[in-house]
Amino acid sequence: MTYLVILYDHFNDLDTLLNRVNELLLDSNYDYYILLFKKGNILYLQNKYDDALECFNEVLENDPDNSGAKFYKKRISEKRNKTKLKEIINDLE
Repeated sequence: MTYLVILYDHFNDLDTLLNRVNELLLDSNYDYYILLFKKGNILYLQNKYDDALECFNEVLENDPDNSGAKFYKKRISEKRNKTKLKEIINDLE
């Protein structure tokens, strides 16, 4: 995540950073799965949980023990559950 913070400081916005990571994903000189994990991080920070989940799932297909991808999948699940709980509470009011 520190790497993302440094890049974010350089690019100043997550959309620009996401575009740069997408460009790098097309370059075979870089580790695809590391970049895909970074892309998932950015999408997570943008609250684009479905897209982030796709990235983390693909990372886990390649590396089932990737603790970072597992962590973010769990965070997404927790955020979704929290949102569902809020909706249920609002429906009861």
